[in-house]
Amino acid sequence: IHVPPCRSTRKGKYIVRQHVSASRRIIPRSLSEHIDGVAISGYDTQHFPDSYTHLSADNEETYYPDEDVLEVRHLRDRLVPRPSPYINTNNMGGGFVGDRDKIRLHTVEFESSDSAGAFCSDGMATVGDEDTCILLPEWAIRCGPRRTIFYNPQEVSAAVVTCGGLCPGLNDVVQNVVYTLLDYGVPPDNILGIRFGLRGFYSREHKPIQLTAQNVDGIHLTGGTVLGTSRGGATVKEIVSRISLWGLNMVFVVGGNGGNAAAHAIAEECESQQVNCSVIGIPKSIDNDILLIDRCFGFETAVEEAQRALMAAKVEARSAHNGLGLVKLMGRQSGFIAMQASMAAGVVDVCLIPEIPFSLRALTRHVRRIMARQGHCVVCAAEGAGQDILAKLNEAAEKSGNGFFTHAQELKAAISAGGEERRDVALQNKGDGGGDGSYNSNSNNSKSSTPNEAVHNTGNDASAAVVSSSSSSSSSSSSSSSHSSSQTLTSPAAASQSAAAAAAFASSSSLSPPSSSSSASADVVAALTSEGGARPRATDASGNPVLLDIGLFLRDYFKSEFKDVADVKYIDPSYMIRSTPTASSDRVLCKVLGQNAVHSAFAGFTDTTVGLVNMHYVMLPIPTIIQAPRRVNPSGRRWNRLVAAIGQPSLLDNPYEDAVEDAAAAAEAEAAEAKVAAAAAAAAAAAAAAAAELENKPAPPPLPPTAVIRVAA
Repeated sequence: IHVPPCRSTRKGKYIVRQHVSASRRIIPRSLSEHIDGVAISGYDTQHFPDSYTHLSADNEETYYPDEDVLEVRHLRDRLVPRPSPYINTNNMGGGFVGDRDKIRLHTVEFESSDSAGAFCSDGMATVGDEDTCILLPEWAIRCGPRRTIFYNPQEVSAAVVTCGGLCPGLNDVVQNVVYTLLDYGVPPDNILGIRFGLRGFYSREHKPIQLTAQNVDGIHLTGGTVLGTSRGGATVKEIVSRISLWGLNMVFVVGGNGGNAAAHAIAEECESQQVNCSVIGIPKSIDNDILLIDRCFGFETAVEEAQRALMAAKVEARSAHNGLGLVKLMGRQSGFIAMQASMAAGVVDVCLIPEIPFSLRALTRHVRRIMARQGHCVVCAAEGAGQDILAKLNEAAEKSGNGFFTHAQELKAAISAGGEERRDVALQNKGDGGGDGSYNSNSNNSKSSTPNEAVHNTGNDASAAVVSSSSSSSSSSSSSSSHSSSQTLTSPAAASQSAAAAAAFASSSSLSPPSSSSSASADVVAALTSEGGARPRATDASGNPVLLDIGLFLRDYFKSEFKDVADVKYIDPSYMIRSTPTASSDRVLCKVLGQNAVHSAFAGFTDTTVGLVNMHYVMLPIPTIIQAPRRVNPSGRRWNRLVAAIGQPSLLDNPYEDAVEDAAAAAEAEAAEAKVAAAAAAAAAAAAAAAAELENKPAPPPLPPTAVIRVAA
């Protein structure tokens, strides 16, 4: 029998597997109906039944007993299977997805370990203090509508909740979850929208609202979320208690790493209390920092909007004499937005991201060369870049308490001192109201939760550090972050403090040290934070570390370094990007994610999220994707393309260039000192000559008496 190759789909009951490779050969349905077995040289056969109901009681999948597949939890052993309502129309003519449809996770076969991107080719790489490779199976289960569903649509009660910071596309996802539930036949009165995050499950102030086709019509045309959102802790037991009380059997959590960590904790608590509820995550990350997933919704919209800020910085810089445009973009631990926007805009000269360390000296040298070559420069910095530099300066300020430095020379001294004992000064950042038209849109003034109160979660919005004594141990996500936890405006006290500090910084005279060293240290610490109130290594209510503001730091540093030389323009478009309506490409992605989330719930799965992997939509177990944030690979092709396009060298210290620069600076200082000495000597000689001339000059004759009287009169 000639069997045509077909690796992506299965159309018959039999799969013929070649022993020597992972390729598949499929027998068409027209043949499989008339044969009982196949014997082909070099192949073996395996029979797959039409229905897959043999599921173990301990909730372990038996879909692929001999396959290397990423397992997804389900509730099918507790539910009753039934035909899909779409079966009469063959899903509108599009067919159904089978449980054995798989997507290959590892799509590239590298020639050697030296090939670009070959590191961790069998897993997912995370970048931290050390490169870590998390090994993965070969396959992931494809998501989509199933021929067999496990919930009666007429008896389904569902809830949708949005968590974390704002992101373009939230309304689109909510709308399409509602539309798909209604298409399955779920009664309109049985779809709830949870207000203002997970705490809306039990908040007495904000009651859930009904989501119908009428009240979600057109919401995709606006930014934000009609449900409202929040960050911080929520009590898992209270949430599951409401799920059980209201009879919910589907909960859709729209969030990033933190929101998915919350969904995992809720699924664990439902399992503990034997509540049959499918908890499905929908990945939201404007930073695009969720593991395994190619693209999160909102990312491409953010890149489009970020380009506007970069273009504006280019115009400002090019229109000024020695203009320097500085743009700070989102990217707490992952620099995807800064990297992608810089590549797309084509106007950026320097790109700084959290994954790539840099030194201020090398950065200054590179910016100076760009300014000399083209007369202006555009710098794009992700908000998580340079945190090691700010931490060192802040640590020095805490130890010294010598007050603020106010001049460029003191700034250079603080930076050049490095790790020595002379690190006794720190940069005083201008806060909001600094007077130059720039603003800081990310504030960090949230209280942190204690370890026994919250499950510290990973990633972008970290929207739900969850409080649960029973499920905290099972929520094994590590603590990391992406965005500031509090998006409130600067408080009046902090604003006045920042304004006073800015005035002191702008003063031409040196600032005398305060009388109290402890208060000086506290002021320096406050000055180095975005808001002025949070300590730099503190964590917010969601478990995110509070970042120091690299944008304001670089703005003031460049103003000091290029004083009277460069015209610095600073732009922080974070709020404008977060609140914008969705771009067309993200809108399509939101529709598909909302639909697939509902399909996965009706298929009986739980504790899973849906996402785009290798250009296909798959189901991913939540514990897998919340292990760490996805980050830019410093040795990968994408970063290499950018630095090659903009000509950005390594911005780490170069001993040779540093020595040349030091020698040139020493020669310049020596020449200046000699010039000053020569001028002083000339002035002294002129003064001596004037004195000698005065001594040798004869005395004037005495005035006559009449002249004396006239002068007196």
